[in-house]
Amino acid sequence: MRLHLPLVLVALLYALSLPAMNQSRLLLCTEYYRLYCHPVNDAIARQLERPLSLRIDKLQITLGVKPAETVDIEIIPDRQTYQFLTVGKGRIVEFSEAIYDRNERRIYVRSPDQVNDDYLLILLHEYIHWLVDSIFLDAPLWFHEGMATYFSGQFGFEKHVQFLQMRFWGRYLPLSEMRHIYPKDQPDWQLFYLTSSFSMHYIMNKRIDDWNRMWDKIALKEGINRRLLFYPFFQQSFNQSVSDFTRDYDRYARRLAYLYIFYGINALIFTLLPLFILIGWWKRRRRMRQLPDPSIEESIEDEEENEPHDNEERMEP
Repeated sequence: MRLHLPLVLVALLYALSLPAMNQSRLLLCTEYYRLYCHPVNDAIARQLERPLSLRIDKLQITLGVKPAETVDIEIIPDRQTYQFLTVGKGRIVEFSEAIYDRNERRIYVRSPDQVNDDYLLILLHEYIHWLVDSIFLDAPLWFHEGMATYFSGQFGFEKHVQFLQMRFWGRYLPLSEMRHIYPKDQPDWQLFYLTSSFSMHYIMNKRIDDWNRMWDKIALKEGINRRLLFYPFFQQSFNQSVSDFTRDYDRYARRLAYLYIFYGINALIFTLLPLFILIGWWKRRRRMRQLPDPSIEESIEDEEENEPHDNEERMEP
């Protein structure tokens, strides 16, 4: 116990010093969020105010819901504080650029100088996590991540092709295994996000009427001051259980490998198209060179026509 006591004291002192290190205070208060940050990040935080509010407003209009609550967002200025906040929450969280804490119902995000991706999309991604958590009591992780990635604009054509490529090589995670925990192995993290995102892509393209029905029902229940149970509510909206839906989606996803071949062939054609055009131009130019020159033929004909006249002139007395 004596050996561990100094370590415990150091950890306690470190934890107590975090508020002083952070010095975050309320900077912005909008109808969508309250933003806390260290003075060093004031300028970037104010730049985010309008674009983030516009994106959140657009999202709420798309879904047809407007929560009465607002979310707290805190920009963490240093790596040590963020590390302390995420320790023990899993490696995928510790390596993240932002997190939504369900217990505190608060978003923590690294300062912009520590983030490589689009900062606005990261904030919108975490806001969607908060929104889903505000509506549903027990939404599965694949639904959380699917909505957050798809509606934040982080699932584009490139991600679509990456998912198809993984399917082509036989890599896949069933939705039934993505309800409550993230993969332990880092190579599976990207597959987890892609599978979740594509589940939302599947809903938007194959089950859009059921999706709209669900959000229409949510809009009618907005006045109820309690969160909805996801699984029975999903079943009422989609007319099938979540388990049946995941099986349908898994069957659909397994058939997608051939699409990667289709995209691959098209990509190859577009890649080689300039070469085909160049070869065609070269062959056409080569054929043109082999044809006789019309100007040379005309000059030869003119010379032949003029030759008899010259002879006649010479024969005159």
